[in-house]
Amino acid sequence: MSDEEVVGPAVEPVAEYQVKFYEDTIPVAQLADGRVYVPIRPIADALGLGVKSQRDRVLRHPVMAEDVQVVNMHGSDGKRRGMLAIPLQQLPGFLFGVDTNRVKPELQEKLLRYQRECFDALWQATVGNLALPASATAPAIDAPAGRELTSAEKALAMATALQQLAATQVEMERRMDGLEADHKQLGERVGIIADFLRPFIQETRRLLTDQAGRLDTIEARLTTVTEAEASEIALAVKNLAAELEKRGVANGYARVHGTMHRLYDVRSYHVLPHQKYERVLKWLRGWYDEVITQPESSSGKQVEE
Repeated sequence: MSDEEVVGPAVEPVAEYQVKFYEDTIPVAQLADGRVYVPIRPIADALGLGVKSQRDRVLRHPVMAEDVQVVNMHGSDGKRRGMLAIPLQQLPGFLFGVDTNRVKPELQEKLLRYQRECFDALWQATVGNLALPASATAPAIDAPAGRELTSAEKALAMATALQQLAATQVEMERRMDGLEADHKQLGERVGIIADFLRPFIQETRRLLTDQAGRLDTIEARLTTVTEAEASEIALAVKNLAAELEKRGVANGYARVHGTMHRLYDVRSYHVLPHQKYERVLKWLRGWYDEVITQPESSSGKQVEE
């Protein structure tokens, strides 16, 4: 996606300059309102940075995204094209946003040089040549044909340009202060809401925990043995009762049922909770194994636990 598709149509500058910065050439443009813009692409290329990632970083920034423009300028190949650009006064913030650890080792010193000197170099190279904006309070100064502006005329042009840039800087700082105030106010509101909701959340969590415990209890009570498992319990009771009676225990069924009810609260095979099934069956089989080791002529010992 092109810069114009992301930001909007390209604007035409009233003046354009090619500034030599060490071995690099950086184009700078002045718009009709007097603001000076620097394109992102030449700087990203010079520092070995991805143009798309730097464009995305600018567009994500709440301040730079407000003033970004696509400006028609000449590239390093001499061709004129629309390039994403930021105001000159935002250049230091853009450069200091680049981590030296994210550039190639051989370009780290170059990045530091850009962070230290690039803004001053572009400022000095362009501010004395800036065309006055139509809204400037001072009248436009045109040198007579055949001569350059005098020192006084250049000083006036510089002062007017500085006034315009300073006004832009003040507006930017006001916007930043507004954003910080909004962020602080939002944080305070979120804190108030959180304090208000905290007891409700805690009480809801407690109720949910209680309900979960109750549901587990109800589920355990409602989940009973299958028909096949009930038949297996009945068979184990039958076999055990028969062996007890062979060994002189009167009414073996009553002895087994009574003991099973006392130990495991079993009222019916079919309503036996499934979670008790293994324990009851193991207990019946254990008692059965102990009984059959005794001679049939003896009264036997009933193993109840």
